[in-house]
Amino acid sequence: MSEHIVSRTVYFVIFGALLVLTFLTVVAANFDFGAMNDVVAMTIAVAKAMLVILFFMHVRYSSRLIWVVVAGAFFWLGILLVLTMADYLSRGWFGTKPAELPRERSRIERVYPPVHPNKAPAGLFEVSSLN
Repeated sequence: MSEHIVSRTVYFVIFGALLVLTFLTVVAANFDFGAMNDVVAMTIAVAKAMLVILFFMHVRYSSRLIWVVVAGAFFWLGILLVLTMADYLSRGWFGTKPAELPRERSRIERVYPPVHPNKAPAGLFEVSSLN
């Protein structure tokens, strides 16, 4: 456990930085950066996350073991992101792309095909009373 005492000034400066980064997020959402949209958004998000982790979670003043655990968590996150992107980017390698596949009817449509009201069998759309 970290026993380092952090002054209020540090917390207010970090809070102000988080407000500025949040404002940048809103401003960046209103501009089109083309292919860099995701990069800009992720850069701002990572900067905010690092400020929260380092100062509000007190990792900056913690022991080296805590640093190793936090680094391991980011390493694991990186592995998951790489595997996800590898799956996403390799989807069109073997055959047609998912958008080009024919639309398969759902199980409900196969069991109960849609019926047009003008071509429905007699009595299908009639309301009967139980009197």
